[in-house]
Amino acid sequence: MFHSVCMKSRVLIISIIFILIQACQFEGSSRLDIAEKKLSKAPISIKRYDKTLFELDTNNLQSELKLIQSEFPQFLNGDLDDTANINRLHAFVSDTHLIHLYHKTIKIYPDLSKLEQSLSKSFAYLSYHFPSFEIPQVYSYISGVQFDAPALAADKSLVIALDCYLGQDEEVYKKMGIPAYKSRRMTQDNIVTDVFTALYAVFFERQNSSNTLLDEMVSAGKRLYFLEAAQPEKEEYMLIGYSKEQFDWIKKNEGAVWSTIVGEQILYKGEQILFRKMFADGPFSQDFSQEAPPRLGEFIGWQIVRGFMQNNKDTSINELLLITDAQKILSGSNYKPKR
Repeated sequence: MFHSVCMKSRVLIISIIFILIQACQFEGSSRLDIAEKKLSKAPISIKRYDKTLFELDTNNLQSELKLIQSEFPQFLNGDLDDTANINRLHAFVSDTHLIHLYHKTIKIYPDLSKLEQSLSKSFAYLSYHFPSFEIPQVYSYISGVQFDAPALAADKSLVIALDCYLGQDEEVYKKMGIPAYKSRRMTQDNIVTDVFTALYAVFFERQNSSNTLLDEMVSAGKRLYFLEAAQPEKEEYMLIGYSKEQFDWIKKNEGAVWSTIVGEQILYKGEQILFRKMFADGPFSQDFSQEAPPRLGEFIGWQIVRGFMQNNKDTSINELLLITDAQKILSGSNYKPKR
């Protein structure tokens, strides 16, 4: 009798352990974890306009620019026999501030092999989800720290401002008055995320009118899911641009934030003040806590989209982007974070 009870207990314990293991595996698994053998190679070679331009002989600038014009048409598409164009380019490469930025950049990025490898891997993931997408030619350049647009995509080209990724403690950024919450993201680890953010805005985002808070959240969630698809191995907090501490706060308080949104009945409202409250960038979300990260609406939207895609495994990412009904995505997500 005793032996029989022990055997039943063991079976019960083993069953519970098995169920828990399965649950953990389900929780940790993702549709975006694609086996490497399923990925096609997407080699990236970055053309360095920054290095090429700033190493030209300024005493023979016109003739030297003509020699590189065909290699860098995105930058040198003007008439190089026009004196005004040559004078503008001469002023650019002779600017002491830009020369200083170039020297700092070339010290940190003497070569771009590591970045090329990272981009190659992300473009391989992108090609898996969007087989017909034509991978653009990638260029690097010195922008004068255009930190609001560090990566730009257009037609068949993509340009990266390397001087926007000199590190969060860069003195130039401090002298320019760039806020710490922005300079914290101006690091090499954030280049690929910014690149795919730019690509998404130009080639993948479907322009729908955001009438309500839910519309805006789902729109942001789609973008973040796209970024996650291109970098499934990247830390979540880095994909959304949070610090580790900020991400820990929202994971801990996600249920409370959602309860506030639902309780205050603002999910279907469209006032600009609500959009600023839930999507404005900054050091924190003052309406919640100084520990709360900014752009809480983006995080909530990301979780809603994730839930929807996990529950609708036959829906491709491209099909997701075509869905204009945010309520459909919310309903299909079964989003109910615990408080």
